[in-house]
Amino acid sequence: SYQQLVSETETGLTRVFWGNVTVHVESQQALSYQKWYFDGGSTVFPFMTAIIDVKDGVVTGITWDDGCLFCAANDCQPTLYDFEGNLATEEEARQPIGGCGVLTPECAALNENGVGCDLLIYTVWTGTDSQGKDFRSSAYRFSAFPAQSWTDRISQNLPDWVPQSTEEVQDLNPLNQG
Repeated sequence: SYQQLVSETETGLTRVFWGNVTVHVESQQALSYQKWYFDGGSTVFPFMTAIIDVKDGVVTGITWDDGCLFCAANDCQPTLYDFEGNLATEEEARQPIGGCGVLTPECAALNENGVGCDLLIYTVWTGTDSQGKDFRSSAYRFSAFPAQSWTDRISQNLPDWVPQSTEEVQDLNPLNQG
């Protein structure tokens, strides 16, 4: 959790594992590149999607999905590393290398009410199982949808009768009717 890996400097795992925290995904014989969860300083990268590629039930590779969907391009930071600790390039890794960070003070505020910056790794599968049936979960990864803010996602999926402004909301309130 965020609390154990980042914020509890005296009692948490940070006493044993200090500095940056990276994660990777394994399945069968395949390994992903390492991805930053915590940069060792002031930024946490809590949201990741691993894409596991399978051919006839055999895992052929693991890549990371685009982690820059929820921030502006200038806020996206490289977060992908090889197992020697070198920052990967998109050309070398043949996958997106960036992620959107959350500053630790913001994580601390979010964490007061729950698990705001805990590590979340979404996993999707692409390819075919051992019987040749297609996996379907990769269609639901975040990058499969148009990049937009959360408020845009909500407002664009609401039915037409839902108010689009605060004035309309006031008009629907029965206590305002007079």
